[in-house]
Amino acid sequence: MIRFLSLLNPFARIADEARAETLARGSAVALVLGALVSAWGAIKIVLWPDEIRRLMTEGMAAQPHPDPEAARMAEAMIPGLMNTSAILGLLICISLLTLAFVQWRRLTRLIPAIFAALGLIGLVMMFASQAMVASGLAPDVPQPAAELLVNRVLNVIGLLLHIGGYRGARWLAQARTA
Repeated sequence: MIRFLSLLNPFARIADEARAETLARGSAVALVLGALVSAWGAIKIVLWPDEIRRLMTEGMAAQPHPDPEAARMAEAMIPGLMNTSAILGLLICISLLTLAFVQWRRLTRLIPAIFAALGLIGLVMMFASQAMVASGLAPDVPQPAAELLVNRVLNVIGLLLHIGGYRGARWLAQARTA
């Protein structure tokens, strides 16, 4: 457990090849976590479609619609959006699991670098959306507080694992060329 928790310190000193490999594989673990989150989103849509439809309708009702016809058309699109979201969630899950497999086997620098950048952008966007909701520029989308907290904690953990994964893979690449 302590060894796993040490993965969450991506800036720790890398002393040997085993530590570098562990850090590089941490990025694969982060990808698996992302795949599980994506799969959970798709599963929620399949298992509780009425609840998801209700939440989407509430979110749309909070939006200002000057044209009632546009509001009706948007509400009619909800089932199609739900199906598309479930399919995309599963495709993203499969893609992330494939990348996790590649990262685990090849210990690349590219995969952790890309996902660390995406994770950082995601955190910035999360704070920006919170600021927009707080200022009244955007409506608050209803989401269970526990799910929101777990999602944000997993985002931070994933970012830390990808940063460590990049550092570990870079250390390995430098050690192999030296």
